[in-house]
Amino acid sequence: MAIKNSYNFRAVSDQLTTSGVVGGNRLKGLAKEGYSLVINLLPDEDDNAVPDEKSVVEGQGVEYVYIPVDFFNPTQAEYERFSAALDNAEGQKV
Repeated sequence: MAIKNSYNFRAVSDQLTTSGVVGGNRLKGLAKEGYSLVINLLPDEDDNAVPDEKSVVEGQGVEYVYIPVDFFNPTQAEYERFSAALDNAEGQKV
């Protein structure tokens, strides 16, 4: 399954996409779809979290950044980590 079939998938640009819950099967083809970085904001404790997501992503040679965000109480520090990850990924498909 392609990542574009994920819940609430949106292409911000040719290099940046975002989505809601992805699911493990959609993560398995990220490298083939040209992605080089995944930024996961969903806490591991969430019912929709993908078990071993980091291993699934990194096993394809795709970089993985984990920034667990409490969406009811997001912090400035979380935003700054997210912004830095995006800045560091300039020119990559994220």
